[in-house]
Amino acid sequence: MRKINIAKGFIALACAIAMNSVASAQTASDLKINEVKVERDSTGAVTEAWVEIFNPTYSTVDMARLYLSNDREKLTKSPVPQGLTSTQFLPRGYVVFDCDGKRSEGPLHTTFDLNDSKWIYLVESNGQIVIDSCEVPQNGSLARAIDGIGAWEAPKENSKGFSNQMAVVKNNSDRFKEVDPYGAGMALISISVVFGILVVLAIVFSAVGNFFVWRETTAEARAKVKAEKQKAKEAKAVEEEEEQAAIAAVVAMYMLDAHDDAAGQLTIVQNENTTHWQFPFKKH
Repeated sequence: MRKINIAKGFIALACAIAMNSVASAQTASDLKINEVKVERDSTGAVTEAWVEIFNPTYSTVDMARLYLSNDREKLTKSPVPQGLTSTQFLPRGYVVFDCDGKRSEGPLHTTFDLNDSKWIYLVESNGQIVIDSCEVPQNGSLARAIDGIGAWEAPKENSKGFSNQMAVVKNNSDRFKEVDPYGAGMALISISVVFGILVVLAIVFSAVGNFFVWRETTAEARAKVKAEKQKAKEAKAVEEEEEQAAIAAVVAMYMLDAHDDAAGQLTIVQNENTTHWQFPFKKH
């Protein structure tokens, strides 16, 4: 009994370790700062400021009880409220906080702004461990080249609440516009595609048409040959019937002695509308 209890204890301990490993691999500690933007007007006043947090895991992660701060000495400046669906990350999801110091406008507003900030921090629930941090641009944006892991760079376009790779696709479009500002290349490509499709359709329709013509021609030829064979068969049958009738008539005439007998030739002559037969016939 004691050995069984020890075995159960080891099994429970192993399960606890495994569950703890899975949980720790999919907690808020995996979250990353993914993009930061600060926009100023001509006077230098901040008109827009926000930070985007990214969940790189494939599990739902709750951000409640974490902190955002713009001061390394005061990491608990802006606690993330608890019990909100807006701070629960979907797998590979994004949450954006407006850094405007207007918490009264909603849970996704920080208690600080980024007017004079140098850095922004994402902090563990204990208020001491920094999960991730990013330098705050004075006027512009910083984003990871690859969501959650890429190096920081100044993007040409923001992807607020979406993957940063979407901005890369837009940048490629911008590069194409720079190379072909009047759209001549795009027009040429479009025309080439259209003509290519037309050529393919022409080839397909031509092949289909030729197939049906061949099939129809073959069917007509077969029908013609069949008709000629049938006609020849019928002509042969008529000829055989005429020969049989002639033989029967000769025999009948002979039996009735209604014939000419000259030099062993038996001649039967019918009226003008009938056929004239001559058959050699020997009397016995």
